[in-house]
Amino acid sequence: MSVGTDRLIPVGTALVAVVAAAFTHGVLQLLPEVSFAAHAWMMFGVLIAVGILGTGLWCETQPDGIGMITAIGVLPLAGGAIWGGLWPAMTEWGAIGLAFPGQTPPVAWWASSTVKWVGLAAILGGGYYWLYRKNFD
Repeated sequence: MSVGTDRLIPVGTALVAVVAAAFTHGVLQLLPEVSFAAHAWMMFGVLIAVGILGTGLWCETQPDGIGMITAIGVLPLAGGAIWGGLWPAMTEWGAIGLAFPGQTPPVAWWASSTVKWVGLAAILGGGYYWLYRKNFD
C-alpha cells in the first residue's frame, strides 16, 4: 500500500464523520425537541460509530492484519454505539408527567432501562451471532 493510499482511510473516516454528524443534525431538526445533552449524546454516538467503522477498515487494510478486526466485524459495535447515543433522547421522548431534578422521571415502557439494555444485548449478541453464522456456514 502506498503512503498516499494509507492516509486516505483516516482522512476518509474524518470526512464521513463530518458528513454523518451534519446528516444527524439535520434529522434531529425534524424530530421533536430534545435537550442539548440528548442532542449531543446522539451526535456523539454517531461519531463513535463512524470512528469504530474507520478503525475496522484501517485494521482490515494493514498488511499483517490485526486479528479479526474488520469493517464488517465491528458493525455490531457501531450499531451499539448509535443505540447508546439514543438513550437520553428516548428518556426525554418517553417521559410521562413532570420530571424533577435529581429524580428519574417515569417513562413509557419503550424508554425504560430494561428495553435499552435488552436492545443493546440484542444488537451485540445478534450481530455477532450473524457474523459467526456468516463466517462458519
